[in-house]
Amino acid sequence: MNSDPTPVPHQAAVLQQAQEQTMTRPRLHDRSGRRRRAPPVLLCLLVLLTAWGPAAAAASDTPEAFVGKVGQDVVDVLKSTRPASEDRQKKLQGIFVEAFDTTTIARFVMGRHWRRLGEDERKRYLEIFPAYVASIYATRFAEYGGEKFEVLKAQPAPGGQTLVETAISGGDQKQPVAVGIRVSKDGGAFRMIDVKVEGVSLLVTKRDEFGAFLARNEPDELIERLAKIAEK
Repeated sequence: MNSDPTPVPHQAAVLQQAQEQTMTRPRLHDRSGRRRRAPPVLLCLLVLLTAWGPAAAAASDTPEAFVGKVGQDVVDVLKSTRPASEDRQKKLQGIFVEAFDTTTIARFVMGRHWRRLGEDERKRYLEIFPAYVASIYATRFAEYGGEKFEVLKAQPAPGGQTLVETAISGGDQKQPVAVGIRVSKDGGAFRMIDVKVEGVSLLVTKRDEFGAFLARNEPDELIERLAKIAEK
């Protein structure tokens, strides 16, 4: 495993674009205490992943079709598993691992604190991160309220990536919500890199959460907290 903190080219593109975003720092998510509604970025991502129809999953030779296939896989899991079941959790985690560039995302959201991690901590963090995010997503699927999703267009983005521009409407949304999904192709396979809702980046949201926590705590404490969330 490469422990060099210098980002590879497509990681550098992620860094350059996401650093342009500014926002407040929410608390690190946990699953104790009073239940809170999903942040708009996470909730819209869940809507996105559950809104695609079978036609969109016919092929994955374009970024749009790739995202559609991911969405249909999620729909199949939701139809065939019980809410909060271990089976659902494992299947959603598998989809996340395959669909997202987990290494790029995990390293980016750790930010400058990546350099504070030893080799063993990096390895454990990268192993835990996909399960952590899958756990959050699985918890939030209950909030899906039947919103409608539409692909508007796809256009080239820096670093050889593609920005798929979409819109979500209906449900609780009084006006369509703009959602941009950034997709990269690495080794012949498409991977999702980031989701932006009304210009707010999922990557930056998680980086700010982690940064706020690590300003007061050690990296191993963050890793253990992520592990506990992932196990629930």
